[in-house]
Amino acid sequence: MLIEIKSNIFRKEKIEFHKGLNIILGDDEASNSIGKSTALMVIDFAFGGNTYIKHHKDVVKNMGDHEILFCFNFDGDDYKFKRTTFDYENVIKCDNNYEEKCKIKLSEFNEFLQKKYRVKYENTTFRGLVSLYSRIWGKENYNIKKPLDIVPKSKDKDMIISLIKLYNQYSKISGVDKTLKQYEDKKRTIDKGMKLNYIPKINKTKYTKNTTAIDLLNDEIISIKNNLGILCDNPIEMSNKELLELNKEKTIISNRKSKYISKLNLVQFNISKRKKISKGKFKDLIQIFPYVNLNRLEEIENFHSNIIKYLDEEVKEEEMKLNSNIDILNQRISEIDSKISNILKVNDAPKLIVDKIVDSTTKLNTLEKENKFFKLREEIKNNIDTEKSNLEIITSEVLSNIEISINNKIKSIYENLEIDVVNAPRIGLEINSYDFNVIDNTGTGYAYTSMIALDLAIFEITKLPFIIHDTMLFKNIENKTMENLIDIYHTYQDRQVFIAIDESNKYGSETKSLIKLDKVIELDKESTLFKKVWNR
Repeated sequence: MLIEIKSNIFRKEKIEFHKGLNIILGDDEASNSIGKSTALMVIDFAFGGNTYIKHHKDVVKNMGDHEILFCFNFDGDDYKFKRTTFDYENVIKCDNNYEEKCKIKLSEFNEFLQKKYRVKYENTTFRGLVSLYSRIWGKENYNIKKPLDIVPKSKDKDMIISLIKLYNQYSKISGVDKTLKQYEDKKRTIDKGMKLNYIPKINKTKYTKNTTAIDLLNDEIISIKNNLGILCDNPIEMSNKELLELNKEKTIISNRKSKYISKLNLVQFNISKRKKISKGKFKDLIQIFPYVNLNRLEEIENFHSNIIKYLDEEVKEEEMKLNSNIDILNQRISEIDSKISNILKVNDAPKLIVDKIVDSTTKLNTLEKENKFFKLREEIKNNIDTEKSNLEIITSEVLSNIEISINNKIKSIYENLEIDVVNAPRIGLEINSYDFNVIDNTGTGYAYTSMIALDLAIFEITKLPFIIHDTMLFKNIENKTMENLIDIYHTYQDRQVFIAIDESNKYGSETKSLIKLDKVIELDKESTLFKKVWNR
């Protein structure tokens, strides 16, 4: 737990804290600008928040950059740290005298708190769990109609997931959610491949036609092989496979040869002209040959731009090298053509029959590839639908249990506040939205009582380490309700509650005694939080 905060800009240099309720007490005039909200913001700063820096820039402007020193105690051991306003994304680990030992990142510090408070839940951060429940003026997280919104206009779905995580129920849905995302990623990959024509795209009608054509082609190939007789069966089958491989190799080599020829032509052109080709010429070329790779042409032009820098001897050497490569490829193409010719003569099998088998097999492979990717995409789509359904069922069950537990606890808190439970607010949780119904009373005091009851319900049910409630939540709450609320706050002795209140004299003697017992600092117009006052 947090046990102290110190700063040399405080009028009271050290504020000590204890288990249970910790009260920042204002005066009986409810004076503003004495530091009540700022003190709570400093506490939030000690818990890894950054709103103190962003919302209280006037403090740095008037007091200068400063250090906030603070100490936590876990299992009997003290852990001392300090944060600065000029390097607030880092935290300084200190010895017992607050002398610097080492510097760590703020994220590492928050991980330390998450571990020590034993709320290291799946896919969570410490601030993601606690930040909402630090309801301090300036954080803008106290919209009574949207009490789960950590900032204005938060997405309902994200806030619901945060609540599920705080309840440590996220593991029940994360596995299904992860599987769903994997299928969605696969579908996006296939769709992108189809868009770029890397993967064939067909519809259900084409798939059905392909299936019929595949059956016919298989029957045709079998029929040809059977009619050739036993002696020709194996040679034809072997020839068919070898022809496919040779044709494939020849295509690859021919493409490579074309690239070399293009380079050679460019080199020879440069030798004779020594003139750079403009990119506009490439665009004209694409209009004639739309399948020409513009990026490749630009790459060749860059090659051309470099080569003209060399001496003529080096250009000639490049020309010879390209000619040599082309000769080697021509030789290999001749070898392949020779092999193809020999295969077509094997066993005196008629060339027409062999060509027919090759043609049919090529068509068969194309159709089977189209159907393969169609089936794969349809299978993934079905898996996505299944996982979405599973996720919806599991999430709905988790949210139903959370909703029931919160609403029942709110009723119990209302009983302790001595407010008719018929008027207790209810939270409704759906997968993508939530609502918070304040029943039959829209007064400010009653509405904020409803929000406080929601926080306390979640605080009691979960392992939320602390809550912080500022004075604006308590304005217009009836005195008797406020007295009962302070009683409830005081009962949380296993964790910490930090509140700021004013006008303690208006409460009864028992409540005054509790306030005196739980008070950690008292502020007024003379005894302000900071040594300097600049906003009056």
